Amino acid sequence: MKLDEFFGNKKEVKEKKEENTAKKNNNIKSGGEERKQTSLRNVVEEAAKKFEEPISTLMLKIYDYMERYKSVGIIRLYEDVAKPLKLKMKVDDNDFKKALNVLREIGAVDVVDIGVVNWRGQFKNGES
Repeated sequence: MKLDEFFGNKKEVKEKKEENTAKKNNNIKSGGEERKQTSLRNVVEEAAKKFEEPISTLMLKIYDYMERYKSVGIIRLYEDVAKPLKLKMKVDDNDFKKALNVLREIGAVDVVDIGVVNWRGQFKNGES
């Protein structure tokens, strides 16, 4: 048996490749590129829009901080994120707690009983 007979002639092979490439491109356009990708950052930004100014800003600042430092004590997190914002806007302890709880509910962070905040970087259902 010749290779051409086994694989088909070159023209048929080329047409099949083009057909497969077109199918892949259609799948990407319909499923990936045109649809807005949902990332954890997008979810946090959408959740932050539902709250007033100090809480929404705190949520985004905590998110950025935890994305960089994967595990941190609550006091250190408060000192590094909330305290500097007190100089710029009215931020109190309850705002910090609320922002942290919303991030915990979304699944961006875990708060451990011993006072440690751990970065999860994924939704509650495990998607990232």
